[in-house]
Amino acid sequence: MHVWRKLEFNCLSTSIKVQMLQAHIGLMFKHLLMMDVLLLVDYSKVNDQKDAQLDETSK
Repeated sequence: MHVWRKLEFNCLSTSIKVQMLQAHIGLMFKHLLMMDVLLLVDYSKVNDQKDAQLDETSK
């Protein structure tokens, strides 16, 4: 009986760990996506500036 309780507890703690891990991975994934978006925005701003400079030099 005692072994069964221990087994039950181990299963419970494992499922909690898995849920925490999934949440952590989800957060990291969101963070990476946000970073990608920010990088893209920065990149497009830089490109716009380059295009503006090219326009001015070609005149």
